Amino acid sequence: MIGNIYTREKCPVCGGRLVPDTKRECFTCPFHPKTQTTNGIYVKFKGTFVSFSRDFQGAWQHLHGLRHEQTHEKFDPREYHRGNPLSFERYANLYLEVKQKQNLKSFSEIFRMINQASKYFGEKSVKAITTGDLREYLYSLKKPNGDQVSSKTMFNHRIQLNNFFSFIVSEEKPRIFIPPDLPVIDYNMEFRETVDIEKQVEIMDKIYEQNHNTNPKVWIAISLLCDHPELRPGDILKIKESDINVAHGEIHIKRPTKQKDKFHSVYIYPSELLMNEIIIQKKKHPALPPTPFFRHPSGNYRVKPNTPFGIKFLYKKAKSAMKDCGVHNIDLYALTRHSTVTAIADRYGEGGRI
Repeated sequence: MIGNIYTREKCPVCGGRLVPDTKRECFTCPFHPKTQTTNGIYVKFKGTFVSFSRDFQGAWQHLHGLRHEQTHEKFDPREYHRGNPLSFERYANLYLEVKQKQNLKSFSEIFRMINQASKYFGEKSVKAITTGDLREYLYSLKKPNGDQVSSKTMFNHRIQLNNFFSFIVSEEKPRIFIPPDLPVIDYNMEFRETVDIEKQVEIMDKIYEQNHNTNPKVWIAISLLCDHPELRPGDILKIKESDINVAHGEIHIKRPTKQKDKFHSVYIYPSELLMNEIIIQKKKHPALPPTPFFRHPSGNYRVKPNTPFGIKFLYKKAKSAMKDCGVHNIDLYALTRHSTVTAIADRYGEGGRI
């Protein structure tokens, strides 16, 4: 039989090794039967070493469990190493290292979700995590105010956990690792709040009023998002001076962020009013061709001149104007893309949606 249980104690009479006596649940000397002890018990099995102090029965059961795993080809010595190489935390760190090297735009979200799960499961072996454990974790997720997160947020965390366990499966080859089944999370997508075109125009007028004298490119950027809902803020903010063709009235959008378009180029044709404002700004603030068009002018002590706009900056400017117009429940996406698309669908039917 592979493995056995042992004691660090010796026979006080002859100094010989003590052997396990399963009937009396202790260790005795073969030559001095009155000698018995339950001190210093440990299990050795195929390179693993687990201490059980004075628990003879626990050590014996553990040994039989290891033999059962060995018989069914499920024994993994790493489960019993002190460093706990199968811990959730260790694999989480490895997974995040790999993801970071892939330069994914979504890495910050991946890091946040996996790091949160790592804090929850900690040193627990990935082989010991059950479907129930995962369900309990997902339903423990809270918002900053203490409320439970939405079912959509739970579903997003579930997706990351699924990717994480798939990564472990690939890392464990040729060993066999059977990941736990992910719990089912049902959710219904909620419709975004939008504004009608009249309110959108009112808000855009307010954005123009608030920024025209200090940073008119804010109005230009958000206007482009309203007029071209197929684009996203990241697409607009990547526009360089050289991407704007004044003679043809067009703007070249390189590598749009939408997955299906990311290897293509897109040309947009702003309205005459918008293009005239762009021309005015190009003449007023000339720059080299590779310079981002949407950059901060001088005069704002909070921002270094000529630094590019950020998406959060546009969100902040849009929210400020919406607040003054009595709109509090939508964001930049809802004001631009979703409101425009909804208006198109209302006028031309669902076929008008992008």
